[in-house]
Amino acid sequence: MYTPFKEMPDHARVWVYQADRALTDSEKAEMEQHLKTFVNQWTVHSKDLKASAKVFPDRFVVLAVDENHNQASGCSIDASVRFVQELEKHYNLSLFVRTEVAYLEGDTVKTTPVKSLKQQVNEGVIKADTTIFNNLVNNVGELNSQWQAPAKTTWLSRYF
Repeated sequence: MYTPFKEMPDHARVWVYQADRALTDSEKAEMEQHLKTFVNQWTVHSKDLKASAKVFPDRFVVLAVDENHNQASGCSIDASVRFVQELEKHYNLSLFVRTEVAYLEGDTVKTTPVKSLKQQVNEGVIKADTTIFNNLVNNVGELNSQWQAPAKTTWLSRYF
C-alpha cells in the first residue's frame, strides 16, 4: 500500500540504494512511477506493506516500510532486492554501489572510491564541512537527521 514518503513515520525502516551515476529528470520521473507501482503491490505473506519509495535527489533510491503496520520479512525484502536489480537492468546502472562514498559539491552529488578518501581530504576536495551521505541509516527519522552530515561528524572525522 503506497504512502507518500513525507507521510512515513520516523520509525519506518529504510533501505538506501546509491546509483553509480546521476539519473536524468525523465529517468527519475519514470523510476518514481515504477517504484510506486512496486510499492503498491509489495506484500508480506499476502498482506500489504505500508510503504513508500522515492528518488533523492537524482542519485539515491530509498524504500521505506512502516513495520508497525506489517513487518517486512525475508521474502518481501528479497522481492524488493529483485525489483531494484530490475531497475538496474532497465536503466543500465548499478544501485548496489558499496565501494564509493557520496558527497555534495555545491548542489551536485559526487562520489569517490573509499580507498581515495584520504587523498581527497588531503587535496581539499572533501573538507570538514563537506556534506557526506550515510547510506547506513535505518529509519526515516535517521534519514531525515543523519543521512546528510558534515564530514567532520561522520566516520571521516579521523582525516581532519
